[in-house]
Amino acid sequence: EGSLSSGSFEPVKVPKRRSLVSAMMQFQGSATSKDEDEDAEHGQLRDLFDDGPVETSVERCLRYVNYTSFFLVVSNAVYMGIRVDVSFRAIEKGHDDPAHLDAIEHAFTAGFVIELIVRFALERLAFFCGGNAGWNIFDSLVVAFQLFEALQVHNLNNTTFIRIIRVARIVRTARVLRTL
Repeated sequence: EGSLSSGSFEPVKVPKRRSLVSAMMQFQGSATSKDEDEDAEHGQLRDLFDDGPVETSVERCLRYVNYTSFFLVVSNAVYMGIRVDVSFRAIEKGHDDPAHLDAIEHAFTAGFVIELIVRFALERLAFFCGGNAGWNIFDSLVVAFQLFEALQVHNLNNTTFIRIIRVARIVRTARVLRTL
């Protein structure tokens, strides 16, 4: 589509005393002016036929947040499966869970907190009133309980509540798959 592929360019005559660099600069200058004319024509055609929605910068950022959220949630689901396997093996041997599992858990919690803060900053009031308000509130609750668990703010000896939180995190995976 450029001037080179259409065969409509004119060869540049290089006098014997001119350098190759100056000839290339002349050729580039003539090609640029032709390209600018073609770009202007394409721009006018694009304006005539482009009636699709224009993505705002906030929508673009939210799209990237959704991709990041998808990666975090799926990675966390895989991690939860690995953690259960490693924990069962440790229990069978009579050992405690390895310390690095808690560090990874805290990293996921931090990632989810940051993702929620960024989402809230971008959506503002729509975070609570928009089309995804129900899922946003669900995510907020799951992340808050995950944060309470990580910081050990609760005084629960019963692990049923913690299991419910973990199931809710798996349900969160379904939410992410729905948004993509």
